[in-house]
Amino acid sequence: MHKLKIIGFILIFVVMYSSCSESGKLNGQNETKPRQNNGIPNIIITVSDSFIISKTGVTFFNKFIKYDSVHSQYQIPDKWCLDNPSWCSKWNRLAHYNVVYQFKIPEKPWVHGTIRILLDSIGHIITLDSVGRGAVVAFDGIPECLSNPSCYTFGIDSVMAITIAQKTGLKEGIGSWHINFGWDTCANRYTWRVENILTKLYPSGKGVLIDVNSGVVLSKFEWQQ
Repeated sequence: MHKLKIIGFILIFVVMYSSCSESGKLNGQNETKPRQNNGIPNIIITVSDSFIISKTGVTFFNKFIKYDSVHSQYQIPDKWCLDNPSWCSKWNRLAHYNVVYQFKIPEKPWVHGTIRILLDSIGHIITLDSVGRGAVVAFDGIPECLSNPSCYTFGIDSVMAITIAQKTGLKEGIGSWHINFGWDTCANRYTWRVENILTKLYPSGKGVLIDVNSGVVLSKFEWQQ
């Protein structure tokens, strides 16, 4: 009977030791292999999140901006750009992360934008440079609401945008209006682009660019395909 008790204690000790050993292995694995999001390490996503929050505020970010794991990716340097560096922007000459987010306001279905941030392989946001065809921004699509509280409204819908365009003198052309909501890099904000069509054989026309928050006309232009 005494021997049976000793054997029982030994078995319990072996089971407990084995469990602790396996637990230690699992914990070690979790520490050394962080969760990936389509090849994007969590630390890269955290840096990107923080950068966006610094411009939008945390409440706006949490409500309307979501990480897009499908379109985010790690990109290797472009070979042609490595051979011809003076013709390419920095982001094409470096291995980098292209981190993508979707921006939507459910109550305002016309608001749907894509945010992109470029970070180098160690997590620094790529600085701007101007080579080849011009400057390439390291990020776009981020509404800078902390520095401009009016950007929270997004109050101009497509019907209102067409009305504003007509008031500037833009005439209705052939067929329906061409109207597009999106981020304008030059204006550094979300806009409505309203265009008419004046010729069909070689499509051309006129248009206006409108701030989606204030309704201010930012520019008038002519276009041609």
